[in-house]
Amino acid sequence: KYKLDKEITKANVVAFVQDYKEHKLKRYYMSTPTTKKAKPYLKELTGSTFWTVANQEDKNVFVMFYFPWCEWCVKLEPTWETLAYRLRNVSNVQIARIDISENDVDGFDFSEFPALVFFPAGREKKPEVYIHQKDMKNLKKYLFEKVPGLKDNSDL
Repeated sequence: KYKLDKEITKANVVAFVQDYKEHKLKRYYMSTPTTKKAKPYLKELTGSTFWTVANQEDKNVFVMFYFPWCEWCVKLEPTWETLAYRLRNVSNVQIARIDISENDVDGFDFSEFPALVFFPAGREKKPEVYIHQKDMKNLKKYLFEKVPGLKDNSDL
């Protein structure tokens, strides 16, 4: 997870290995440009945009970490898109997803997918991994508990 950004010469490789041994290297995080045609109401994240979106002061952000070839991720996709569509007019909620086969995110290491993480509005609140059933009924119930005033939204 480290990248040599210089010309490959003996001196540069020796210096790179030395820096690695001394823990001086900065970890390389994979981040690809968004090439998917995302829906306007479903935010497609990359490794480089992830923390900017997730840490918004005024938005609660619910993120799906997925692999495009994962059977369970593919099964959840229509529900996730419907949830995003239904919340498209709620100004303090953002539904997003990140393809982790092409993007790395510092701080997260999941063993099961899709993984859902809720980031409450405000910088002082901690993200919470969603561990309940991944169906519309339970996703709605969870958001009603987490987002103040959302229960009054009849669109959901």
